[in-house]
Amino acid sequence: MVNSGGRRHGFSLIELLVAISVIAILMALLLPAVQAARAAARQVACRNNLRQIGLALHNYHDSARMFPPVSIVDWKPYVSGESPYPLHFWAWTTQILPETDQAAIFAEFQARRHLDFERDCGLLADLCGWKHPLYRCPQDPHVEAVFDWTGPCGHFTASQTSYFASLGTDRGPYFMPPEPWGPHKDNDGVFLAVNKGCRIQDVTDGASQTFLLGERTGDPNAYYGWWAVGVGLDGHSLGDNGMDVWDGFRDGTPGNQADIAHFWSMHPGGANFTLVDGSVRFISYSINYGTIQALATRSQSDVPGEF
Repeated sequence: MVNSGGRRHGFSLIELLVAISVIAILMALLLPAVQAARAAARQVACRNNLRQIGLALHNYHDSARMFPPVSIVDWKPYVSGESPYPLHFWAWTTQILPETDQAAIFAEFQARRHLDFERDCGLLADLCGWKHPLYRCPQDPHVEAVFDWTGPCGHFTASQTSYFASLGTDRGPYFMPPEPWGPHKDNDGVFLAVNKGCRIQDVTDGASQTFLLGERTGDPNAYYGWWAVGVGLDGHSLGDNGMDVWDGFRDGTPGNQADIAHFWSMHPGGANFTLVDGSVRFISYSINYGTIQALATRSQSDVPGEF
């Protein structure tokens, strides 16, 4: 259409290209901001998970007068000439289910805790494969991987957790000869040992300066890190239910077996930790080795300083 002045309405090719370029630049600037905002929101959600789990542990302590053991072990009855072996290792995460509004799941665990894991694992699959909404970091897609296995005991599944008990600084041996399953020595962190809990009054280094929990990203192959049951890397819990800082604190790579035995997360630059006082702190990978060691111990009279 031609107007009264004889000019055509519309954009020239150059004007159209300029407009497209401006939109592309705006989108390129906006996308990282949106991604950063989403990552920040997921980190807030992760901190909230750890805060709620910390509160659950304190509620457990109020009633039991101690934090839960890192693992609860039921033993096969001793037979002359044979070493007793554990029927299963129930993680500390199962012991605080009532305090996380999951009393019905806890009741199912209690009803089936007499089962022999090696013989009856198929009867535990629905419990071990269940995913607790509080035990998974929203920044970590790898924690969605589920172990799936069929063997003599039946079909078994196990889901993972992003949150691990703080065992301290020392890494095994947790079970002493001559018996392969005991006796065991205590960790120097807040989570002492199998079937043995720690009291807040035992944390003499200070509740605001001692780790209670920390993050470790899920494994894409569900290799260790099972939320409910497992013996970890050392027949005690390391790798499944608890972590130590024996080799410090550093970033990791999903699927790398060298990174399944130390704290790390999918958050950029560090990971979230719950302290014994219930507060949650983001700890940077740049933290001094001595500081992370001091934060992991409960009663070594070591002062971590600023962190």
